[in-house]
Amino acid sequence: ISGDNFSNKCPGGESFVMMKQRVTDAFYDIINKYKNAGKDIIIILHSGPIVALMETLYPDENKSYYEWRLNNGELYSLEVNL
Repeated sequence: ISGDNFSNKCPGGESFVMMKQRVTDAFYDIINKYKNAGKDIIIILHSGPIVALMETLYPDENKSYYEWRLNNGELYSLEVNL
């Protein structure tokens, strides 16, 4: 891969932009599916999807991809009020 690694994709793969849309759609699908279940929801992700989701949920932070990344063993804890 060379050039714009956020928009370009490997053969048979997806770009960061495509993955970001897929992860965001899945996040909202999960929230909508379980919002009335009266239970806590735990979503465990690898760092790329974490970054994609944080960029989507907090655009006003103006953080780069690398600023959202976590070190091994770190986490973000989000509270979503529906």
